[in-house]
Amino acid sequence: MLKHLQPQKVWGDIFNCCADTHPTKREFYTHAAQSLGNPVPEFTNSGTKSFKIVSNQKVKQILDYTFLHPELMKIKFEKNT
Repeated sequence: MLKHLQPQKVWGDIFNCCADTHPTKREFYTHAAQSLGNPVPEFTNSGTKSFKIVSNQKVKQILDYTFLHPELMKIKFEKNT
């Protein structure tokens, strides 16, 4: 990421570096556990919580940046042996 900032002279600007998709923690960790063949984690139902969706459009537009994993639910996890 840093190598993209220097030529653009955007020091001092703020960029959100996050995936395009925003699954819940439950969705993401369930997907990761299943991909690894691990037991699915248990989650408590704590009711509905408010949240904000963070946008990565600025970093993609200004720096012409492409994320390695823009869609979190398409990541293929592998067990370390």
